[in-house]
Amino acid sequence: MELVGILTPEELEGLRRGFSPEGMIEPSRQTLVGAFPPIQGYANSFLSYFFSEAKPASGEEISSLSPLERERILITLQVLRMNGNGRFLAIHLYWGLMTGLSVQQIADQLFLIGVYAGLSCYTAAIATFQTLLRHLKQCVASGDVQAPSILAATAQWFAVT
Repeated sequence: MELVGILTPEELEGLRRGFSPEGMIEPSRQTLVGAFPPIQGYANSFLSYFFSEAKPASGEEISSLSPLERERILITLQVLRMNGNGRFLAIHLYWGLMTGLSVQQIADQLFLIGVYAGLSCYTAAIATFQTLLRHLKQCVASGDVQAPSILAATAQWFAVT
């Protein structure tokens, strides 16, 4: 099935309504810090700087990148780093959709990356995106559209063996 036809506009809108950046940030923080508590300051700093959409506290700085720009960069980085495969690419494909990227825009981005990175990278990235979209469709059908549960589910959808 063509990528653009997997999710309907209504399904994508339902996913976006269930999305909150904090629903992604806090589990990420817990995973990072839980594995190695001494990095708590580092994790808090970069997560707040790049990912938080809350108004910064007095004197606190945030990135000049919009969430959409950030996710375009991270999708590109993950495609190249993971050769188009994996959970972390899927997470940023999902986050990109939630920040306003369309399926078509992401598909175009993956194609352009593939032109430079090679056919195997492109086909793996498209397969990852297609798998993600199919799972997201199932989440909408079951009513499970909250970001933390989708983030947790990616561990099963893209299990590392």
